[in-house]
Amino acid sequence: MKLITQASGVGLFEDGSRLLVVNRGTSGFYYVRFILALLTLILGANGLGLLFRALSESTESATTGLVLIGIAVGTGIGMRAVNWLIKDYHREMPTVQDAALIFDLENQTLLDDAQTVVAPLNEVTLVRRFQLRSRFRKLVAETDGGRSFLVLRINPVARGIGTIEKEIRQRTSIS
Repeated sequence: MKLITQASGVGLFEDGSRLLVVNRGTSGFYYVRFILALLTLILGANGLGLLFRALSESTESATTGLVLIGIAVGTGIGMRAVNWLIKDYHREMPTVQDAALIFDLENQTLLDDAQTVVAPLNEVTLVRRFQLRSRFRKLVAETDGGRSFLVLRINPVARGIGTIEKEIRQRTSIS
């Protein structure tokens, strides 16, 4: 199995003549990493500002500045730990049973997570839809029969859906 691309905690894998869409379950980690990065920057900048102020004005804000810098270092270490966790999740190769959606290129069919045939690929379209309570879109595979299957929810702090959508369109006959 070979990783083609990944975005927002979802990976697109090639397994012989099949394309597998696998939710890697890491989208929550992207939010945690983003929040820790913000905290690191904000606390570190404020701590440095207080230190410089204490040096120039001889105020007692140096202790507060050092405490803020210490907390910023701690959140930076936490952010690095989350990065390692994300990389560990991405190192594990999924199996066919992990796939949420399968594009069978040999038989030109779309399969669901139970590996049952849903529709021929010539009856499937990829559509971007709005998500509830979000300004970001999701990518959905729709059949002519009206059934729809979630391919990817956009995670605003990770990557968008462009790379996965592009690869699926290039490798299949889906419009």
